[in-house]
Amino acid sequence: MADKFVQDIIWHGRIVEVSYDPNWLDGMAQHLELRSTRPLPVTQTGYRSRFLQTETVLEEDQIEVFVKAWLDDAADNNDWQKREERDRQGELFDL
Repeated sequence: MADKFVQDIIWHGRIVEVSYDPNWLDGMAQHLELRSTRPLPVTQTGYRSRFLQTETVLEEDQIEVFVKAWLDDAADNNDWQKREERDRQGELFDL
């Protein structure tokens, strides 16, 4: 089975470190981790761990597509869009 790998991707101007272990706990699951210094639509802290229970092992080029689709889907959330707008414009009372 493939080894764990780490790669950086760029999503909406954010650098996201993606770690993928297709053989987590001797093949019990696949483990995906996201790390960013900024919030993402799937995590306010910049860190997210997700277990994938699938027979298909993702290739390196598929991981980037999967992660970007996951983030894009989560970014459709109204709360995320409001947060992004607030962060772009700033808040008068955030001083």
